[in-house]
Amino acid sequence: AYHFLHFETAPNAKMNGLGAAFVCSQVKMLPTLMQHRGHVAAWYREGLAGIDGLRCLEQRQVDAPWVFGIETSDRATRDKLREHMAVCGIETRNYFYPLHLEPVNFYGDDVGVYDVVLPHAEHLAQVGFYLPTHSFLERKDVLYICSLVRSFYDSSSAPPPAPRSQGWADEERSKLLHPCAWLQRSVACSL
Repeated sequence: AYHFLHFETAPNAKMNGLGAAFVCSQVKMLPTLMQHRGHVAAWYREGLAGIDGLRCLEQRQVDAPWVFGIETSDRATRDKLREHMAVCGIETRNYFYPLHLEPVNFYGDDVGVYDVVLPHAEHLAQVGFYLPTHSFLERKDVLYICSLVRSFYDSSSAPPPAPRSQGWADEERSKLLHPCAWLQRSVACSL
C-alpha cells in the first residue's frame, strides 16, 4: 500500500500563525537534527554494506537525508522485505508515488496533463522504501534494523535481540508531549 497517494487537488495551503511560531522556535535545533540525520545515514550505510541485491539511497556531499531509502532488485522482494520488517516491529514506508501517476491527475479538468512516461521514477517507486530515521534512534537501534535486513537476505545471519522493547519510540515521544515537559527544562512542574 502506498502512504503518499493523493486523490484530490489540495487547496492553496498556507502555514497559520501557530504553525509558524512553532517552526520558528525549532529552527535553532536544525544543526543538531542535521548532525543526527548524518549519523543515522552513516550507521545505515555501515550496517547495510555488502548486501547483494540491496542499494542504499545515493550519498551526497552533505549526507543528512530527511529519509533513508533502500532499493531492492524488484517489487516482490521489496514487499517481502517490508513484511519481514513489520513482523519484527519495524515500520517502513514505500518510496513516494511518482507525481505524474498520482490519482489526482486523472480526474477533473486536468486529465492527461501528465501523459508522460518516467521509467526511472516509476521503477524506483516499485522497488524502494524508507527505513526509520526519527530523532530518537541511536546507533544500536540502526544496527539492529540493519541486522534484520541482513537476516532477510541471509537466513544464516540471525539478528541479535532487539535493543529496546517494542513501542519505545512512542514512549519517548509521549514524554515530550506531557503537559509539563516544556516546563521541566527551566521550572519544576507542579501538576
